[in-house]
Amino acid sequence: IPESLQQNTLFSLAQLALGEGRYDDTLAFLDRWQALVGDAEQTKALVLKAQALYQQESYAEALAPITAAIEKVEAEGNYGDENWYLLQRAIHFELGNTEAVADVLATMVKAFNKPEYWIQLAGVYGQLGQEAKQLALLEAAYQQGFLTKGSDLMNLAQSYFFSDVPYKAGKVLERGLEEGKIERNLRNLKMLAQSWVAARETDKAVAALEAAAELSEDGELDAQRAQVLINAERYQEA
Repeated sequence: IPESLQQNTLFSLAQLALGEGRYDDTLAFLDRWQALVGDAEQTKALVLKAQALYQQESYAEALAPITAAIEKVEAEGNYGDENWYLLQRAIHFELGNTEAVADVLATMVKAFNKPEYWIQLAGVYGQLGQEAKQLALLEAAYQQGFLTKGSDLMNLAQSYFFSDVPYKAGKVLERGLEEGKIERNLRNLKMLAQSWVAARETDKAVAALEAAAELSEDGELDAQRAQVLINAERYQEA
């Protein structure tokens, strides 16, 4: 059998075995194939090997080949396929390597610039307690129009609020409510009111408290509204 045909056959058999869930066979075919090919061909074998090991839940073993494949391509000044990074991220996640998950996502943000990767990276920074990085990522994503879900907009608003930037929190909430992306419920209107109060935007705070009070059954928000007006020395309105 010509060597090229043998190589192609073995690699096809490895792919077929992977697709059928026969992961031991995949690894065996790949080992035979790798013995026949040069360095230039090795990268796709590394990726397939990592996929098979991942499916076997051999996460620590799967990490080395996928990392080697990515490093080989990046050393040449290129990025690997998107699926390679997705696999590397998934392996790090299974191994509990949160900081490594962040590193992979940071590369994916640069290489592929997809909204979900910006949002996921911000979330991981939040898990790591790196609030400044989390806010920077969310803010950049917002400016690019990547934050379209109410939950993501709320995360940005809360990040602004707890980073002592209440005016920006209020602007995000105000716009999200106007565009219908943030639900107009009591909790969100109270958050809007808190943001405007903290930003010393009295008129906006009063309007938000009035809107929230319409959805509340107690008089607490009316009392807060009165206090905001008193603090602004607008006694007659209070």
